[in-house]
Amino acid sequence: MLNNLIEKEYAYIAAQARARGTNMVLAPVIDITRDPRWGSTSETFGEDPFLCGIIRSAVVRGFQGSDDGTIAANHIGATLKHFTSHGQSPSNRVFSRS
Repeated sequence: MLNNLIEKEYAYIAAQARARGTNMVLAPVIDITRDPRWGSTSETFGEDPFLCGIIRSAVVRGFQGSDDGTIAANHIGATLKHFTSHGQSPSNRVFSRS
């Protein structure tokens, strides 16, 4: 049920973006929060890898309109971001984003 709602939400976003001429987005951010002090925590879907996987999959299906990698009509391409290089404060220190 949650998956369906997320897919519908992102399919709507895709349709709006497509109507403005966009064919790809740099989203979703697929980082997993490992340290709540990290400055980009608000960009993630949380700290549970299983739940994050379910949500991210629904987001991509919503954006692209399929689950096989093709992009359906009135949808846009999704670009998964950051997973290997973010999600945790370096050396367990907090850095400001300013």
